[in-house]
Amino acid sequence: MAKTKTQKKSEQTLQVRVLLEQPPNDMSWDRLATYLHTRSGRLLAKAQLVAAEGEGWDEGVASFVLPKTPPKTLIVKVGPNAENRRELAGKELTAQRVLVTPKDVLHTEVRIHPELWKKWLVRPYVVTGTVKKWQDDRMMAVCHGEVDIFDVNVRCLLRLPDSVVEDIRHSFLDLVIDPLPVDGPRLKSSYRADLSFVRKNDYEVGGMGALVTGFMSQVANRIVWCGTPPRPLPRKWLNPRYLRAQLQVFAPDLAPRVDAVDTAAGRVEALMDQMGSLDRQAWLAGDATEGVKVSQLVHTTTEQFRHLLVERFEPFRFWLCGCPWIYWRWWPYCYPYGLQHLGTAKLEAEGQFQKTVWLPIFRRDTPDLWFSVRQRISGVERTIYGRHPVLCHTFWNHPNGEPVHLRVTDPEAAACKGPTPDHDAYVMPLGIGNDGWDEIDYPQLTNEVDRTQYELHGGLYNGSDPYGTRLDLQMQFHDELRQRGIRYYRWSYHLEGTQPESWTSISAPVTHRYLDEIDDEYYLVNEQLGPKTVGTEHDLFEVPDPDKDWVAINRNDRVAAIWHTALWDARLGRYVPQVPNGRYMLRLQMFDEQGSVVRPSDSTFRYLLPSGPADGGPLPVDSDLSVLADGSVIFRLFVDNRDTTANIKSVGLGGAATQECQFMEYADREHDEVTVTFEADHHPGPPRDFVHSYGLSIRRGVSGIGVGSANQTFAAPGESKTPPYDPPGEIAKTFKVDDLLRATGGKGPFNRCSFAVHLHTYPRARDGYGRIRAYESSDTSTFALVEGES
Repeated sequence: MAKTKTQKKSEQTLQVRVLLEQPPNDMSWDRLATYLHTRSGRLLAKAQLVAAEGEGWDEGVASFVLPKTPPKTLIVKVGPNAENRRELAGKELTAQRVLVTPKDVLHTEVRIHPELWKKWLVRPYVVTGTVKKWQDDRMMAVCHGEVDIFDVNVRCLLRLPDSVVEDIRHSFLDLVIDPLPVDGPRLKSSYRADLSFVRKNDYEVGGMGALVTGFMSQVANRIVWCGTPPRPLPRKWLNPRYLRAQLQVFAPDLAPRVDAVDTAAGRVEALMDQMGSLDRQAWLAGDATEGVKVSQLVHTTTEQFRHLLVERFEPFRFWLCGCPWIYWRWWPYCYPYGLQHLGTAKLEAEGQFQKTVWLPIFRRDTPDLWFSVRQRISGVERTIYGRHPVLCHTFWNHPNGEPVHLRVTDPEAAACKGPTPDHDAYVMPLGIGNDGWDEIDYPQLTNEVDRTQYELHGGLYNGSDPYGTRLDLQMQFHDELRQRGIRYYRWSYHLEGTQPESWTSISAPVTHRYLDEIDDEYYLVNEQLGPKTVGTEHDLFEVPDPDKDWVAINRNDRVAAIWHTALWDARLGRYVPQVPNGRYMLRLQMFDEQGSVVRPSDSTFRYLLPSGPADGGPLPVDSDLSVLADGSVIFRLFVDNRDTTANIKSVGLGGAATQECQFMEYADREHDEVTVTFEADHHPGPPRDFVHSYGLSIRRGVSGIGVGSANQTFAAPGESKTPPYDPPGEIAKTFKVDDLLRATGGKGPFNRCSFAVHLHTYPRARDGYGRIRAYESSDTSTFALVEGES
């Protein structure tokens, strides 16, 4: 019996019944699945849903065999049928809690609202293409920016007034009985504008398309009226007299078409009266345009023709958009138009973009796509591509995965220049922390560098701020480096101007993390990049494997090397320098799998360096770095790990220093002055001082209200500011007694009171993420003022 009980317990099952509210008639249950979790979220099992036997198509069932010792509480989730949990990210699943009891078979029921299950049943729709610009006598890719993808709604045509719909019908009839000449009208070139929405096969479609082949092939890419900006046209464009006048200016051959609209219906009737019965039937059954018979232009009501415009907009587009006397009639009524934002794709190398959009499986039509391209230029986001009117520049019924090719004409748009990552494997030193090398003065020393300016600013952030404490050296590696046998790198340093020239490796351990899936569970796995010994070379660090899914949560996950120029001593409560202060040379070398130095070349790699400034747009990159004979590159960085000094030396009345606990007696409050003498500099002092500023404040009484202050920012080296960059050894600031005792903040005036003086100094030294707060310093002093006896 014991064995039987144990066997029954091991086969305890959970039956899940799923009920879909308002499901489709052709519901396929293999699109959905159930997932069994613990309360903590650990996945135990997945079960496929199948249609319930003998039930309607709105019910599905799944079954789980529970573990021998199941948790007391289980969570059943229902959602899309996914191969792995990663596909469920961002999906809203239905969850049901199940209490486990000793029963052999447990039951639970999950009811799903249509607003939820409709989100799960989707299909992929891939939007892909390129963005290019004609520049420097060639077509160049635009590889910086974002492409916004929209689905167009042409329902605005349903709102056209009946009179406009009839004018469009009569315009079409006029073109059927009086086709445009094959060589097209004569357009004055000064009125032409670019229009790239028409592809060759768009107008070679027969019927009406054949009639306009010559016209469209002549002017479709250069007609001004289809360049209408995204705003309504002035109402005067609806006036036939004004429209005729405009056509007379830039297309005289088209001006009569405005008046011909009013006579088109009568001319069609006269033409049909001249035909025999069979000829009339054949003519009416002929194609006016692809998928539209002539009879549908003649024998339809206004409402029927209105819906025909919507349903067959793409073949009608050639005349709706290409014939100005028609276009200017309907466009003012189609603003605003309907746009649904499907997603945004980032431009990549060669101007390519791709975005997978998930469409409901119940959607029967194919998206009609319109595109807008944005790019940051000089720090300001600008739309460099967005053709209007939208309906005339839409890719109608665009097939899944078929590329679109967008041509930018904006002269301000930035095209790609120089090498792209697809062509050249590269190593790109980025900077220190968040500071790019382009923000550090003279990071590389060349013959063109002004030595005087280099001595003042070289290796300093913005030419003024040194670095200290922990410095994170950031890098970017091309994905093909490892394929080319380039496996390791090493940073080392040397104090400039010291002999002999010996290099010390930067050897602090660097560990990154990557996401890995183990037994259908996700984990963040640590991987130490270095230091490693390869062959005879020490302190090498491994180029990260591009096939791993690296995760960057904090600064340790992004850094390529860590240089501890100073370490924090908890016992002393301050940083202890590890290297002398001064300007350092930082050397970067690359190595192969055997630990041999690799020099940059066409077959190995090249060094790239952001050179800035970017001004919010694409960041210029220098591909012509100064490379030494051994294949290394050298950077300069100024290190200074000194604390600032804040020292209040004395507080006195009339220049005389006050003794400890002495009250200062004033005689004339309007003329007597309190003098605060202090130091605000580095310790130890010269040869270079990197104090950014100080703040001195005097607060009064118990409330601590401020009654006096003095603040000063020192000029950086080489700046023409007063006072000079190096702070004086002592600074004296005076405050009138009357100002200290005056009424302020609703308190006072007083004849006597106590005061606190606070001095705070701020360093220029930074760690790549900001100024180093630990190198700030402060000092406090107190004094009291009393009125002297007369």
